[in-house]
Amino acid sequence: MARPFGTYKLTPEQLGAAWDEYKERCESFVKYQATAGKVVPIPSPLVYTVEDFCIYAGISRDTLNEYGNLPDYSDTVKSIKEGVFARKHRALVNGEGSTTGLIFDMKANYGINEKNIIEVNNTDDLSRLSDDELLMLAELQGKVRGK
Repeated sequence: MARPFGTYKLTPEQLGAAWDEYKERCESFVKYQATAGKVVPIPSPLVYTVEDFCIYAGISRDTLNEYGNLPDYSDTVKSIKEGVFARKHRALVNGEGSTTGLIFDMKANYGINEKNIIEVNNTDDLSRLSDDELLMLAELQGKVRGK
C-alpha cells in the first residue's frame, strides 16, 4: 500500500540534491598508492549504481521506485536511472572496471541483448501462387531456418 503524499522521507528537491552529491562523491573518489616511498592519490571514479545511490540517500530501492510513480518525483527518478545507465555505459566504453561485470549488469538489469532479432511479417497475398510455387517457397523457408 502506498504512503499518503507528504509522508515520504525526501522531497523531490532533496532527492535531486542527494543525486547531485552522490555523483560528485563518485566522480571525485580517489585511491591511494605507494610509489617511490610516497603515498600518491590516484583518481578512480566510481561507477554509479541505483543500489549504492539508495544507500547514500538513506532510502530503499522500493522507495525510489515508489517515488518514480509520483508526478512530482518522476522526472528526478528517471534522471537518476538514466544517469546510472549512462555512467555504466561510459565505464564499459572506456574500459573502467570489470568489463564482464558491466556487460552482465547491462544484460541482467537493462535487457541489453547481443542478438539481433529480426521479425519478418509477410503480408504478401500468396493466393496467386500455384501449389508448386507454394511448395518451393516452403522448401526455401525451411532452408533459411535450417530445417
